[in-house]
Amino acid sequence: MKITNYLTKNKIIEGLSLYILVAALSGCVLYHVEKTPTTREAHYLMPAERSRLENLAIEKSDDKAAYDLALYYELSAYDELRAYKWFKIAKSLGNKKANDWIKTIERNVPKRELIF
Repeated sequence: MKITNYLTKNKIIEGLSLYILVAALSGCVLYHVEKTPTTREAHYLMPAERSRLENLAIEKSDDKAAYDLALYYELSAYDELRAYKWFKIAKSLGNKKANDWIKTIERNVPKRELIF
């Protein structure tokens, strides 16, 4: 077989896996498929990014920064109390999407826990 002869005579080209080399030699089309991130992965923020967003939200009255922080706490850190706090801040800064999240959290969490 031609592919086998090619591989044994020239060894495997460094940096390519056998699968990619065989597919390339046989004329196959390869597609790069990326894993879709989970909701938790998509909204994860490194500590430095959280600090930066907190500063933007508080010092610059940035409603999107507050909203992004709230999404992090709700969807990645699973901390509904902090999420609720940041959604309330985002709403007070004019973010229209925050109100839907506030209503959802208020339906799911007892009122006594939402006092901060």
